Amino acid sequence: MSAAKRWVAAARLSPTGSYEVTGPTLVGRTDSFFCQLRASAPTGPILAGFDFPIGVPHPYAVRAGFGRFPNMLRSLGSGPWADFYNPAVRADEISLARPFYPMRPGGTSKQQLLDALGLQGADELLRLCDRRTATRANACEMFWTLGAKQVGRAAIHGWRDLLAPAVRDGSISIWPFDGELSALLSSGRITVLEAYPAETYGHLGLSRNFGKRKREGRQSQAATILAWCERHAVELEPELRTKIEGGFGEAETGEDAFDAFIGLLGLIEAIRGSMHSTERSRGPGYRRVDHRNGSC
Repeated sequence: MSAAKRWVAAARLSPTGSYEVTGPTLVGRTDSFFCQLRASAPTGPILAGFDFPIGVPHPYAVRAGFGRFPNMLRSLGSGPWADFYNPAVRADEISLARPFYPMRPGGTSKQQLLDALGLQGADELLRLCDRRTATRANACEMFWTLGAKQVGRAAIHGWRDLLAPAVRDGSISIWPFDGELSALLSSGRITVLEAYPAETYGHLGLSRNFGKRKREGRQSQAATILAWCERHAVELEPELRTKIEGGFGEAETGEDAFDAFIGLLGLIEAIRGSMHSTERSRGPGYRRVDHRNGSC
């Protein structure tokens, strides 16, 4: 939603098979993000995970006439989809071609969004991967743009300014729409998938409701995180280890740097899983997207 909240953590596979991890940094310009990634690693595969929705709920995909999310990205922002990325100001402006709502608070409700999109209930604005599990609650409904949990504005920025241009120029593949993870990594290209830190918490064994928004909460999970890294051959820079032990500091952006790092550990888990089993590559630490119908 804002440049100050966009953080990236990176790991590089060493010749010994361990992952060498550097501390989270601000992303900077997003319009050159993939170029910067490739410049940092001129050859070989790159896996890039993003903490925003990649894919749409099946009921919406059916009503809008989209079968594959990459094809959808190519269409958005032009022709009949020219207003797609502009959140509706009033309920009567919401449509399949303009689904994000509202532009600002005041007299708005999720029911207005459901009615305008022709959906039967709030669960139809959730992908399967957004729904409650044993370790986390529901994610916020797709296309909603208000509140601390909303994902709509992040999706707008991520799709419009990052994914769509890269899909159009052919510089990325998107898992799982473009193939199995192991095959995409073997291609040597940049592969994009959706990383979900809240899902990864459970995979790492973090305590439920540990309070990630406060330094003390993040700090309380340091021992568990460091133990997971040791078990999975994740080598941490000394400065990064200090940040983990210190809960990523007191600044408001501490939770963003923390989640960037946690999301990275989810990617490492996913890659290690894909090396052993196609089925294992579908689940660990990130959201499973159904490439057949455009939903997770």
